[in-house]
Amino acid sequence: MEMFPEDFLRNTARESGLVIRERKIDPVILFWVLTLGFGVRFLSTIRGLKRKYEEKAGVNVLTQDTPTDSECKSRKC
Repeated sequence: MEMFPEDFLRNTARESGLVIRERKIDPVILFWVLTLGFGVRFLSTIRGLKRKYEEKAGVNVLTQDTPTDSECKSRKC
């Protein structure tokens, strides 16, 4: 018996309005990254959360509107 089945998480994400359509961000992976990683010191930043999500999901969620790490350092994002 699973505590948080994948179908339950997907349905809850859709019903709550978190997900309108699934594209790059998988609500199940996001749930587990937040649940298991939140509070760990390196996930205390949005960038750390993004890196951890990309690591677990095996995807790159960087869009053209999002500055890269080097751009961010030069502009102090």
